[in-house]
Amino acid sequence: MDFQSILQQEAQDRSLVMASLSSVGISTVSKKIPCCGGAVEKIVAESSHDCTVLLRDMSGTMHCAIHGSVTSQYPDILAAGALILLRDVTVLVLPTLMPPILVVCLEHLAALLLPEGPPGSGGLYGLVGRIAEEETATSTADCFMEKGMSASGACADFRDEGGYLISNVCAGHTASLPDVAVSPSSGVESVPTGLADASFDDENCLQLADDL
Repeated sequence: MDFQSILQQEAQDRSLVMASLSSVGISTVSKKIPCCGGAVEKIVAESSHDCTVLLRDMSGTMHCAIHGSVTSQYPDILAAGALILLRDVTVLVLPTLMPPILVVCLEHLAALLLPEGPPGSGGLYGLVGRIAEEETATSTADCFMEKGMSASGACADFRDEGGYLISNVCAGHTASLPDVAVSPSSGVESVPTGLADASFDDENCLQLADDL
């Protein structure tokens, strides 16, 4: 199965419809994209706060600025061949400065898959982590109150490949997690638990891209 089909399947599992990067790249105004994604082709620029990569799908390529809150928890997201599925992500359009660019914070990451085997081997992909909206007995407001956070986003959950809840993460805030652990039984990496407060909302994301 090619990487585009893998991403399409991950999107369908979340009831999302993936937009092609070529359609996102011709945006004339900054806006939210419900769902898009691609394979990391290469790192274009890197700093202590963020990293810009070239993202590719079957329709073309697009630059993607990834916040340090993401790369610090999932450093393998920068690896060539890593598959990234994004949701509710901002495409920033500043025609006089640069082409449209995707600005990615932790809450925009719907799934991250890494190739199993040498680069270019065409092997299977292992799911590192997925974020899916969860319907729970408690309300969204209760979720934020329990964590001492403002209700500026929606509650989300990391799930492993089998769909089991791993940890609760609220959109707009990062989760300070240990290094990704490998499950001996499946060979698929899963995201361990652990949370700490830190705030990265859309304004921070836009400021990130403004600083590029």
